[in-house]
Amino acid sequence: MSVIDCGDVAYCMTWCGIGQDMALQFEGGLKKNLWEHLNIPMLKFHGDSPVYHIERHGCVPNNSVNIYAWKEHFELSKKIFPNSESISAQCESLLYYDSLESNIDFHAREKGKLYFLKNGRDPGSLQRYWREQFTAGMAKQLRDLSSEVLSIGLRPGKLKMDDVVLKFFDEQRIDLRGNWSLLCFYIAQMDDYLRRVKATMVARALLPLPVVIQGEGWEYLFYVEVVGHVTDRPITAALEIMKKSTKFMRVLGSYPTHS
Repeated sequence: MSVIDCGDVAYCMTWCGIGQDMALQFEGGLKKNLWEHLNIPMLKFHGDSPVYHIERHGCVPNNSVNIYAWKEHFELSKKIFPNSESISAQCESLLYYDSLESNIDFHAREKGKLYFLKNGRDPGSLQRYWREQFTAGMAKQLRDLSSEVLSIGLRPGKLKMDDVVLKFFDEQRIDLRGNWSLLCFYIAQMDDYLRRVKATMVARALLPLPVVIQGEGWEYLFYVEVVGHVTDRPITAALEIMKKSTKFMRVLGSYPTHS
C-alpha cells in the first residue's frame, strides 16, 4: 500500500483475477474497489478455461483486461460475456526459462531423474461423484455426455468442448444457449473428465519406464517460483503459512538475487 500511495503503480498484473475484489472501506461502511478507486488497470492472465471460476473472468474491476493464453478460451469468454465492458485479449503462450543456455549443465541433466506430474485425478472418482451428488437422470446424462466427449476428445485435432456439449443437448431437443451458467457447468464437468482420462493414460504408459510419477492419489501438485530468498522475512512468513495449509511442501532451491 505504501508503493500505491506514492502513485508509483502504473498497472497491476494477476493470475486468474486473484485480488480483483480488494476493496477500500470508508467512513459509514462504504466500500469501493481498490483498483477502480485508484484508477489502476488490472491485467488478469488466464491459463485455463473461463468455465472455471467464472466470476474471475468478468469485468471486475471495471478497468481490467482479461488476457488468455489459448484461442479457444478467448473465444469462449466472448460467448459467455457478450456484453462485457472490460477488454479481452489473447496472447501467444510462451515457455519461459530465466537462464542462459551456456549456464545449463546438460551433462548433469542427462543423469538426472525424469518426472511426470499427475495433474489430474482418477476419472472414476468423478463418475462416482455424479452418482452420489445428482439425481439418477442427471447422472446418466453426464455419463452419456462423457462417452460422447471421450469418443471425440481422444482423436487428433482440436476439441471445442462448448460445441460438443451444445450438440449433445440439441439432439435431445434441449437448448442451453440461454443459460450459460448451466452450460458452463456441463463444459467444466466434461473438460475435467477428459483431463483425468488423458492423465491416467499417460501415467499408465509411463509405469514401465524409469520415470518418477509425482503426486499422491491424483491430487494436484503446483510448482511456484518467487523472487526472494528463504531468509527474507516475507518469504519465511509465506512458507510457514503454506506448510500449515498444504499436505506436502518442499523448497527445491533458493538462490540470492542481484539487482
